[in-house]
Amino acid sequence: INATKRRSAERFLPPSLLAAKALRRAEECLMQGFTTVRDAGGADYGFREAINEGVYPGPRMLVATRRGLGALRVTRANLLGAGVMGAFLLLGGNGMVAIGEQTVPSGLAALIVGSVPLWFALLRVAGGERPRLVSWAGVLVGFAGVAAITLPAGGIEGVEAWGVGLVVVASILWSIGSYLSPRLHLPADALVATTYEMLLGGALLLLGGTVRG
Repeated sequence: INATKRRSAERFLPPSLLAAKALRRAEECLMQGFTTVRDAGGADYGFREAINEGVYPGPRMLVATRRGLGALRVTRANLLGAGVMGAFLLLGGNGMVAIGEQTVPSGLAALIVGSVPLWFALLRVAGGERPRLVSWAGVLVGFAGVAAITLPAGGIEGVEAWGVGLVVVASILWSIGSYLSPRLHLPADALVATTYEMLLGGALLLLGGTVRG
């Protein structure tokens, strides 16, 4: 009841005073150990930007907001980048795994998909980077761990080579998409980028499913 009365009284306070109180509360949350907070009302979008830009200390804010259709405006380069990501991750990655698992057991598929960090490391080497030895060790240990967990002791029967090949190619395509992500002209807003990647990738999946029947 007291909280309801307080909120009702705050409705009549000057916006500048409300903003000052909100920023002070944000700093208090951070000092109390809260590094991330969520706001479902959308009124704190400006506070989130102030914290992200270092104007005022506070926790990372996840804000539900309505910014209108203007937030979805992107360039052709942005659309092309999002389309490339959708093609590699959704159509090539998820789509091929879904087809391959018609003959490949989920345990073996999980093992193959677990090779994505290994392919990613190889792509880094091909791009001129030199991952540290500890990175290679971590990839190999992780891959061995996936194998130990997912592969049955008695082996796997009835696995067709084409299904295994599809899952392997899917893993490589997912790795390529992950490697290209920071190198493409994607929308600056991560949510907008994800929106277009899902839309375009989903359209490609729908087209591929229709063609395949």
